[in-house]
Amino acid sequence: MDSIYEFSIALLSSYAEKEEEERKGQQWEETPKPQRIPSAKEEQPKFHFDGWRYFLHQMKFHFD
Repeated sequence: MDSIYEFSIALLSSYAEKEEEERKGQQWEETPKPQRIPSAKEEQPKFHFDGWRYFLHQMKFHFD
């Protein structure tokens, strides 16, 4: 059983060493800033109140 533990420790340490070498090799690159996402209010079209009022006016005569 001890040999299994020693093998697993050796395997994990070798992976850790490889990761450290890869980190040293990589240069830090500036990531581009994300595009600003417009809010839901900005995406909605402008509400034309006069058109809605005209529609209600027509419906009033329709139901009379």
